[in-house]
Amino acid sequence: MHQILENLTNPDRGEVVWISKHKLYKFTKNNDTPTTPVGEILSHIFKERFFQTPIIANEQIIRHKISTATRSARKRCMSAIIEHTGKPSLGYTAHQTSSDASLYRTVLEHTGLYKNTETLCHWRTPKEIQSYPIYFAWTKIEEFFTLPHPHRHAKSVEHFINTLIAPPIGLRKGVLPLLLAAGIIAFGKALALPKIINGSALYVDDIQPSLIEEICEKPNLFELEVLTLTDEQKNNLSIMIECLTQGDTDEQEPDLIRRLYDALLKWKKHLPSQALTTQNLGQNANILQPILGQTYFDPVHFLFKELPIALKETQVLSLKTVDVFKQAICEIENVLSTLSKSAVQIATTLFNNRLNNPSKNQQRSLLTAASEWVSHIPFENKALTKALGFENGIIKQARQLQHQLQAHTAEEEQKNERDFVNKLSLILIQKELEEWDDKTLTLFQDHLEQTLTHIEETSLKHIDLDTTFSPLLYNKLAAFFNTYSDQIGADRLMHYLNEIRTTANVTHPEQKKTTP
Repeated sequence: MHQILENLTNPDRGEVVWISKHKLYKFTKNNDTPTTPVGEILSHIFKERFFQTPIIANEQIIRHKISTATRSARKRCMSAIIEHTGKPSLGYTAHQTSSDASLYRTVLEHTGLYKNTETLCHWRTPKEIQSYPIYFAWTKIEEFFTLPHPHRHAKSVEHFINTLIAPPIGLRKGVLPLLLAAGIIAFGKALALPKIINGSALYVDDIQPSLIEEICEKPNLFELEVLTLTDEQKNNLSIMIECLTQGDTDEQEPDLIRRLYDALLKWKKHLPSQALTTQNLGQNANILQPILGQTYFDPVHFLFKELPIALKETQVLSLKTVDVFKQAICEIENVLSTLSKSAVQIATTLFNNRLNNPSKNQQRSLLTAASEWVSHIPFENKALTKALGFENGIIKQARQLQHQLQAHTAEEEQKNERDFVNKLSLILIQKELEEWDDKTLTLFQDHLEQTLTHIEETSLKHIDLDTTFSPLLYNKLAAFFNTYSDQIGADRLMHYLNEIRTTANVTHPEQKKTTP
């Protein structure tokens, strides 16, 4: 800079004249005629042209091109802005002399942007720093991150960056990322910052120092939409975030939209893998699952377009929206419980269907029904055991239920039922309940029904019905009679059975043992 100015102001080759705002400034070599010092002339010109330039006392950062070491220090300082806002000196100690600590003091604290006291540490608003030279630049930054476009369009990041660089502000590119990072954290309350990739605007999912540097270096790739939310909408959005985080929210993140996005990502990460694909978890879950299950998720599009359309709502972030969202989240989170209850109900129905139900309107519990069913199976018959394969595992598990029938609480009973179904699932389809989805329900039902039928049919083949009246056979006949007598009436059923007996000319052997 010194060499360039020397060439432009040195009159050794003749008179040098500068023209600025219709004024002539002559640099002559005339010892007889007193002239204004070069420094004063340049200061006057620059002060007129850059009268809103912030005064930042750090020559390492007040440059268009900074060194590699300064760039690294700038990144560390931006990380402190993002991660430690609200802490004294952004986490830097009073005796810390690192390059990034120096950047914090010269660019952020001494300029008045960051208020650092023993009781309160926060970013000041422009009204609080009117006496500081950085006031005008900070005002422009606040307006960019808080005022929406007058026609509700996305705002040009490139135009904003050019405004900060051009007169009268004239910020150097080296310091620009620091002020941009501070502005996002200080004023960003509900923002959409998409990046243009292959012609499409994609939501930026994380604000990091490298991204802020890219915004400053390639501003044409970014745009900003400031979302205006009412106090009621902000409150409803906070409730949605609370629903996802259960109070474990990042209070350091001032942007509610980004806080919702981060909360949803964290929530989805800890969901069971089948939670967003399993159907019939609930009416509200059915609405939310297709949206949340998308590979690419844009929280702005979700809140302002997809969710209102799905709910047929004209108002964004209404109380109805919050209510549906909360219920859907609960239904999705309970996917394993829902699948477990469905599995227990399937098993309960299948075991009850094989028993003579004394009460036509009331089923036995799963463990009672399975225990009674297995008592009819002649498991002491070695020929039967040999004829069966993996089905012996079903018999074994059912036989072990006797000691679980005395559960003292409903919670204990439910746990025992889930454990029993889980063991059946491992035997039949080699999956634990935690691995289930809605398709597994049908698979489990088919396998269990086929297996129970096979066990019964094989049992009847390996016992001598001429010498022993099988409890299994009695139970099957009784269940058959009860089922069809309910449907067509006992008299009509007996009429059909007698007609079949007569037509088939069936002669029954003398019953050698009194039926139970």
